[in-house]
Amino acid sequence: SAVSGNLIVIFRPESSEATLRTILMRNQARIVYGPTSADAYVLHVAADRRAAVHERLKTDRNVSLAEPTGEDHP
Repeated sequence: SAVSGNLIVIFRPESSEATLRTILMRNQARIVYGPTSADAYVLHVAADRRAAVHERLKTDRNVSLAEPTGEDHP
C-alpha cells in the first residue's frame, strides 16, 4: 500500500548521502518522494512522532528546510 508523506525536507547540498541516511534512520523517517526539482524530499514519519521529528530536523545543521505537509493519513 502507498504511504503518504507528511514532512518536506531540503538537505544542505554539502550533506553526504551517508549523513542523509543517518538522519532518516535516527528519526525513523522514510523517503516517499524525491528529490523534487527544488531538491526537496517528501518524508513519512509516524503521526505520533511527526511534531518531534519536525522540531529536530529544523535544528539539524544538515537541513535547510523542514516543514509539515499538512497531510497525516496512512
